[in-house]
Amino acid sequence: MRAATRILAGIGWVGIAAIAAAALLLGLSVWWPEARAVPTSTPAPTRALTLTPIPNTPAPVVYQIGLPNISVPAPTTELAQVALPTATEATPTALPFTPAPSKTAPPQIAAGNASGACEGIVTRAGDQLKLDGEPFHFLGTNAAYLMESYFPEREIEPILAFVGDTFPNAVLRIWVLPGNDLDRLERILDIGAEYGVRFMIAFDDYNRGRDEHWFQSTFRMDYLPHVQEVVKRFRDRSMIAVWELMNEPTCGLEGLSQSCLDAEYCWAKETSEAIKALDPCRPITVGTSGFVWGNGPDLDNFRRMHALPSIDLASIHKEVGKAEEYITEIVESVQKPWFFGEVYYKVYNDGCQLIRSGMLEERANAVEADIRASMDAGASGYLLWQYAAGAVDMGDKIQWFCGWYEYFRDDPAHARIRSTDWDLAQWILHRRDR
Repeated sequence: MRAATRILAGIGWVGIAAIAAAALLLGLSVWWPEARAVPTSTPAPTRALTLTPIPNTPAPVVYQIGLPNISVPAPTTELAQVALPTATEATPTALPFTPAPSKTAPPQIAAGNASGACEGIVTRAGDQLKLDGEPFHFLGTNAAYLMESYFPEREIEPILAFVGDTFPNAVLRIWVLPGNDLDRLERILDIGAEYGVRFMIAFDDYNRGRDEHWFQSTFRMDYLPHVQEVVKRFRDRSMIAVWELMNEPTCGLEGLSQSCLDAEYCWAKETSEAIKALDPCRPITVGTSGFVWGNGPDLDNFRRMHALPSIDLASIHKEVGKAEEYITEIVESVQKPWFFGEVYYKVYNDGCQLIRSGMLEERANAVEADIRASMDAGASGYLLWQYAAGAVDMGDKIQWFCGWYEYFRDDPAHARIRSTDWDLAQWILHRRDR
């Protein structure tokens, strides 16, 4: 401490001041560049824009396409799903759907009927279907696959728009199986209402392992709760025209044994009565294909099922041009309306190629004549089997949907139905005179 005092005394106060000034200048030379880099007020940091790829979900399109030249495994008689070769790069041209200029747009259907009355809902009165007190006849087609999760939902609206613009009093038959997404069904019904399409809802398919034991008791496990859930949720939706118990129920696997036929009858009775308790307005059909097994007891069972008070409407499946007079006579004997739920005509081979040239035009001629003959005979409805979706973008590939009996969008039969001035009221008057 004393040494430091002597040093300060020797230097003097002037020297001390000079040393302090030098130190100050040295400090500023080090601090000043960094001080200039700091703004007086720090702005908010900018966020980098992150672009998240949108999934491959193209907008609904209408495919105008021809059949591909491919060799594929034999399709089932109901629906073939065949993947096109991955080397194919061509993408179908997307065309917006527009109704034919010669026709007015189909009327929209009220989305619901919360009042609980039967207004706006198809009903049965004697041997006729009625809509708001007037006789109701319909034409349409099938699209059994619409509720399947593998079928892209974005493809559904173009199909419904086409059906609504092609068929008068359009009815589309679809399958709503146990386990299907009922929210998807609700969206389908909403879209159908926009395009004037009504629906026939089939609750199950016989080809899903339905046998005598199932008809006796197993149906109460998942099927009956499914039926009740669907009816409770959608019974006020005006666009549902008909409830169908099952697609083509039969006892063929059991050789048409009487015990199986009795079980089938009891199943139809219990299920239809459960539906009637929830929805007394809407017609119910069993979903039978008709007398296809060539057996007297089967024919008798057809008769007694359709004599049930809870069954309103008889379903018959047939080939184009076939009369089915013995079936219609049975139905008319119990004074119930009837319709053709599936009408088929084979034109394609296993590779989805025409069996021979000219078949599409031949089928169109036969379908037009068969519709007229069916309505003249007293049918309440006529549904083609079925609409072929054709080339569908599945996201990772193009999938080809077709079958032996199916109708693509540009089929001449569709064009014939669409361009014909069908006077359904005239057939109704004809029935009254018979």
